Amino acid sequence: RGQHVQGVWSTARLVGPSPRATMVLASGVRRGNGSTSRPQVGSRIRSPWAKLSSDSDSSHTGDEGTGMRGKIGVVGGRLAALGVSGTVVAAKVAARPLPVVLVHGILDCVDNMYLVEMWVRTALGRQAHVLNVEIGNGIVDSVVRPMSWQLEELASAIRADDQLRDGFNIIGYSQGSLLARAYVQRYNSPRVSTLISWVGPQAGQFGVPEWDELMNHLNKITSPMWYTPAVQERVSFANYWRDPMRLDLYRSASTFLADINNENLRKNSTYKRNLLSLDAMVLVASTIDQIIVPRESQWFGFFKPNSTTEVVPLHQSALYNEDWIGLRALERAGKLHFASCACQHRDVPSDRCRVQVWDRATRRFLQPQGSLPALGRWLFPPGAHSWADRTAKPPASHMDAQDA
Repeated sequence: RGQHVQGVWSTARLVGPSPRATMVLASGVRRGNGSTSRPQVGSRIRSPWAKLSSDSDSSHTGDEGTGMRGKIGVVGGRLAALGVSGTVVAAKVAARPLPVVLVHGILDCVDNMYLVEMWVRTALGRQAHVLNVEIGNGIVDSVVRPMSWQLEELASAIRADDQLRDGFNIIGYSQGSLLARAYVQRYNSPRVSTLISWVGPQAGQFGVPEWDELMNHLNKITSPMWYTPAVQERVSFANYWRDPMRLDLYRSASTFLADINNENLRKNSTYKRNLLSLDAMVLVASTIDQIIVPRESQWFGFFKPNSTTEVVPLHQSALYNEDWIGLRALERAGKLHFASCACQHRDVPSDRCRVQVWDRATRRFLQPQGSLPALGRWLFPPGAHSWADRTAKPPASHMDAQDA
């Protein structure tokens, strides 16, 4: 007290909205008398706001933060307290970015996510921690191991990384996006803040476009095969193969997707509760995808029962309207985001799609927010005013195929 902080020359983070907030300094502060103090990393000093709190505790009843008027008064008083004898105390508050976990797709390995790892490190800086997870041995295990086995591999890798213990963001690509979501729903400890799905078959897969004519014939013969115990245990995509002609068989025999989408009569409330704990969920779909069938599956749309031509979009589905896993509640809270790109499926984690998928649809959800957005969330919590940045909703009809 009596010495004004004129500049913080290293990263500082304001901890919490409490009147007794403290400031955590990475290196030190330069004081008004020219001297420099160097507290150790993680040490705490009294915030300029703390004096206001201690001097006024006796005159408050403890409800100063209740209601909009009280909050604005608190903010105004604290901002006024920052100016002492005409000197404005300035501190640049920067939050350390959350770690990021990357999950590759089917017939893939960590090498295919290497560019994404570089994008994350470039965007978030030297402090960023990125865990690029190899599922089993990568290419082979991503196909011949069931999804629940792969999910346990992902959860084990996350639990083994001590830098993730306070939470993290996660990006799943293709099949990896199902693993990422399933981690949130089944485990979520450590907790995921933002879940990002890149071209993932969230509502299932049925067919391959290049083989449509052949598949129309083969599916009539082979589709029941995907639901036998032997295939469910040995072929990963069989766990999210969703036959619109055999939905009862799918729901009774699918060992993965029917479960995490809560499609059976008995719903798992933990799945919904865990998904609702997210700060954001981002669904990135490709309008020219030649792998995911139907393309709307990337936004939780799927074929109408007993049809392979008519698609039921998310907002007309029971999954959404009965809120089986919490998507409707997430959207109403401004936490569900949709984005699209014109990229071939295999190009999504490459430089050919960096601008569309990373720069426009992903990066902003991983970068730490500054003090003004945090102040806005405190003054206007979800439900009072919507500060959500909502992107366009998915189309009601089948995504039109475009030339690559």
